[in-house]
Amino acid sequence: MKPHESRVIIERSDLEIKIAALNEFLWSKHSDTLGRTDRNLLLKQLTIMNQYESVLKARIRAFYR
Repeated sequence: MKPHESRVIIERSDLEIKIAALNEFLWSKHSDTLGRTDRNLLLKQLTIMNQYESVLKARIRAFYR
């Protein structure tokens, strides 16, 4: 495996952890203290993080073609 491929795999792994943590926070009682604007921004951030993960997955699949 090439060095840049390893970095992409690590990046995706790190991103998965961040996505899981944000999901857990957003759907916990702790997020009840957020204002509407903050909650909406975090939801938008989560959406974009998921899209970014999809791009990384596609790049990883391409490594094995």
